[in-house]
Amino acid sequence: MKYTIMEETGETEGSSSSATNGNMTETPSKRCSSLARPRLASSLLHLRGTNKRLVMATVGLPGRGKTFLAKKLSRYLNWLSYTTKVFNLGTYRRDMFGEGNTECDEKLNQCRQRALDDIRTFFEEGGHVAIYDGGNTTKQNRDVVRDYVSANLGETHNLFASLVWIEVTVTDPKMVLSNIRELSNSSPDYTAYTEEKVTEDLMSRIEVTEKTYQPLGAKNMNESYIQLLNGGDRVVTNHIHGYLLGKIVFFLMSLRPLKNDIYISRHGESMYNTVGKLGGDSSLSPRGQLYAIELAKHFEDKIIPTFPQKEEFQVWCSTLKRTQETSAHFESQATPWRALAEIDAGICEHLTPEEVGQEYPDIAAQRKADKLRFRYPQGESYEDVICRLEPVLFELNRCDGPVLVVGHRAVLRCLYAYYLDIPSEEIPHLSVPLHTLIKITPKAYGCDEQRIPLGIPSVDDAIADETGFNQVKDTSNTRKVSIGTEDDETEEKTLTAN
Repeated sequence: MKYTIMEETGETEGSSSSATNGNMTETPSKRCSSLARPRLASSLLHLRGTNKRLVMATVGLPGRGKTFLAKKLSRYLNWLSYTTKVFNLGTYRRDMFGEGNTECDEKLNQCRQRALDDIRTFFEEGGHVAIYDGGNTTKQNRDVVRDYVSANLGETHNLFASLVWIEVTVTDPKMVLSNIRELSNSSPDYTAYTEEKVTEDLMSRIEVTEKTYQPLGAKNMNESYIQLLNGGDRVVTNHIHGYLLGKIVFFLMSLRPLKNDIYISRHGESMYNTVGKLGGDSSLSPRGQLYAIELAKHFEDKIIPTFPQKEEFQVWCSTLKRTQETSAHFESQATPWRALAEIDAGICEHLTPEEVGQEYPDIAAQRKADKLRFRYPQGESYEDVICRLEPVLFELNRCDGPVLVVGHRAVLRCLYAYYLDIPSEEIPHLSVPLHTLIKITPKAYGCDEQRIPLGIPSVDDAIADETGFNQVKDTSNTRKVSIGTEDDETEEKTLTAN
């Protein structure tokens, strides 16, 4: 992968300029002399709790994976507790004019205005990052976005919005066709079309759009942008500074076309599970050992034979004994990750929830009030776990083959929430039961989930859950997912997150 940082100067869309000794002198544009350009994207470390906002707008031809990227980025930022929303121009077109409606300029202009107005409302209601997901293939289209941000999301409205373009370019014909196939299976625009008809329609749209496409270039040197070529093979950034934007760039660099399923499973029942103790590094119970054998057998008999290349399958686990013992029966040697260790309960390690309530009633009360942000004394919070899981997430995005992650409840809750696009406030209460394999299949517009119980009894899942909940709501779907019943059986369910 090539990674280039560009900090040059030059004439900008919407303005004319001249350079003397490397210094930029700007003159107002004839088109909009009353409007200043949007703020350059500066450090957004303190985006939360301030009036700073971020607008990220996609640029690119049809079939380039812009919506896939926008949704992935939105999930990632929400996972990090930055309130983020995608404003997809195609969704506005369908909502306002119906599916399959002709994309004439007048109708698209109405859609753009509605989407931009909704971004303003989103920011006024406390949103942090808006992703404007449209083609923006011409200077004129980008002028509409740029002018709106300057006029309506600036200091005069008590907002300090920065604008960053994300241009997605694909020159590999195979990658374009792969994107088109995925759109034929998942895009709301093509629910009633065959793959051949979808390919014909999109190739026609691409041919028409290419004639007027104006890529970002020398005239955008005074703007903030990120350019991605062929799924991240080459990344170019311009005027990208600070903590949050740096994280966004590294996340985008890790994205790859959809290829692999991800499997997650908690370790087999541990000795600490049987008595309800927190943390520790105990070994598996006899039933946990049976689950470890059954998990490897299930993969060997039913899953691995479906993989195109067996050697691509990977098993990851934590550095704790219970996950390593659960992974020990696989032919592939498991890769231990320190980042996959269970949440550190600090001074509450080796205690039961009841003992925590008796010895540290203040800790129990504070954790119950805000389980997401509460940090155990000398330990961690769920937000801390999310931060240390970022390298794991990036590597999962880069993997070309399927991966099984054998982990712990809190860790897998965090990973599960990213893929199923579940609000961070719900993470500490998600259902990740013992002795159940969860298969996550990424799609262009979300993820499919399948839960496969392997028939090995375990302690009631609620015993080891300090919330004491017997049932929690899966926020990726309106149905509820059982996490433990009196006879220790769990029903297999298939859910979809959009």
